[in-house]
Amino acid sequence: MMAAIAWSVGCATLRPSVPVRDAETVSHLSGLLMMECLSSGARICAFDLPTGRRVRVVTLDCEENCLEPSLSSNSAKIVFIQGSSQVSDVWQVDVNGHDSQPLIQDEAFKADPAWSPDGILIAYRVLEDPYTLPNSTLQVHRHSSLHVASPDGTEEDRLTPQDGYVSAFSWAPDGDQIVISARLEDLNQDNFINHRDRARLYIVDLTSREIRTVIPDVAPELSMHRPAWSSDGEHIAYIEGHGDLEAHGDLVIVKADDGSEVTRLEVAPGGAYSWSPGGEEIAYVKFRVAGRVGYDDLFVFDLSTQDVTCLTDTSLYSVFSAEELNGITLDDPVWSPDGRYVAFVWKVRGKDYIVVVSADGSQLFRIADPGQYHLVAWGR
Repeated sequence: MMAAIAWSVGCATLRPSVPVRDAETVSHLSGLLMMECLSSGARICAFDLPTGRRVRVVTLDCEENCLEPSLSSNSAKIVFIQGSSQVSDVWQVDVNGHDSQPLIQDEAFKADPAWSPDGILIAYRVLEDPYTLPNSTLQVHRHSSLHVASPDGTEEDRLTPQDGYVSAFSWAPDGDQIVISARLEDLNQDNFINHRDRARLYIVDLTSREIRTVIPDVAPELSMHRPAWSSDGEHIAYIEGHGDLEAHGDLVIVKADDGSEVTRLEVAPGGAYSWSPGGEEIAYVKFRVAGRVGYDDLFVFDLSTQDVTCLTDTSLYSVFSAEELNGITLDDPVWSPDGRYVAFVWKVRGKDYIVVVSADGSQLFRIADPGQYHLVAWGR
C-alpha cells in the first residue's frame, strides 16, 4: 500500500486529503478516461493519458445537457444523450470532439445509450407516460422499454414490452444478448405493472427475441438493480436491494447460464463496482469501520482464488473530524484496458478528484485537477 505523505508543523502532523500527483507514474499510463463533467452544466469530457494535464470537453457544441456517454470498443466514437427533462435524443461524436451529430431524434425521452461490443448496434431506453410525483416537481415515467438501432440511427427496434419498466441493462460480450433489470411482470397481482412490483433480472436474446428470467424463485421483497455482464461472458453481477431501493444492498455475482449464485459482497451505499477486462476480478467500494470511524475503500475480489484485496486506505488521509465518517467517499471505479490499474473518483470537501491505483494496491496517485466528475470508461 502506498504510504501517505505527511508534513510536520510544530508538534502537529498534517496529512493530505487526497493522494498526490506523481508525474513519473502518470507518464506510464496509456489510453483515455471518458466521463461526465458537471462543473458548468452536464458535458462529456475526456482526460488523455499520459500527456494530459487537464480534463478536456468533448461536446463543445452542446445546446442542452449532454450526458450518459458510451465509448465504442475501438475508442473512436461516443454516443450520448442531449436534451432536457422533457425530450432527449441520442447523439454521436468522435473522441476529439469532431463530427457531432444526432442519431435518433423524435418526441420520446431517451436514456442510457450503449454501444454493442462489436459496434454494430446501439441500445438505449425509451421512457414514456410521464407524470409528476405528488407534492413534488419531480417528473418520472411509468414505463420504459429497451430499444436497439444501427449506428446511423436507422433500423430501430423495441425489444421489451411497452407496459414494463426497464431501469438498466448490460450487453453480453458476444453482442447477442442483453441482461436487463426490469419490472415486466405483475408480481404483486394487482393487475398492473408498477413501482410496487420488484425489479428482476432478465436476458433478452436479440436473435430469437426471447426474454427469460435469470434467477428463478426470488423472495418477493427483493429487487435487482444495475446488472453488469462480465467481459468473459461467464458471470453477471448486480445490486440486490430490499423493496425497490438500489442504494443499499449486496453485490451479487451469479453464473450467466443458470443464474446460480457464486458469491455476494458487502458494498458501500451506492453500490459502485466494475468488472476487470479479463472478467475474473471485480472492483467495488466497501464501507469499513475501524474503531468509531468509517471509511470508504476500494477492494478487488478475484473469482478464481476467492481472494479479496484492499487497494486503498483512506484512513491515512485527513479531512475533518466526524464520529461516523472520515469525510472521504469513493465512487465510479473503471479498469484500464490492460487490467493493471483502476481509476475512480475521490470525493472530498465538495470536490472530485480522479485517482488511479494499481491492481495490487502498490501505487496510488491523483491524475487530474479537482472538478465534478462521473467516470464512465477507460478507453484504449
